[in-house]
Amino acid sequence: MNSTTPLTSKMPPLAGLCSYEEASRTAMSVEDCVEWLKRLHYVWKRLHEIFTSHITAEPIYELKTAFSWHAHLCAEHAQAIRTRVSGCQASSAVIKKRTAKGSVNTKPRIATAPMNQNSDM
Repeated sequence: MNSTTPLTSKMPPLAGLCSYEEASRTAMSVEDCVEWLKRLHYVWKRLHEIFTSHITAEPIYELKTAFSWHAHLCAEHAQAIRTRVSGCQASSAVIKKRTAKGSVNTKPRIATAPMNQNSDM
């Protein structure tokens, strides 16, 4: 390899994943994207609630810190999605009341799950 040839000149376009024509076609409508983002918002919001609810039950300080950090990250992601959806002309009142349509209600199973392997013995 010549030292003056840049490394990127040997790479295929779009990292070889697809052609420019495939990358530029539209697969989802705006309404479908908004619906998908609403579901993601619901997931991030639920994860935030689950992490927050487990903070007080955990006796180990490092795990409390990890739960609070991940709850913070989940809240940031939920807020970013909420901002993105509101930019797509969707009402913020609609996303606030949104539940995951067609998904299984995992709240009781996840929120009440044991924190370690020894707690269910």
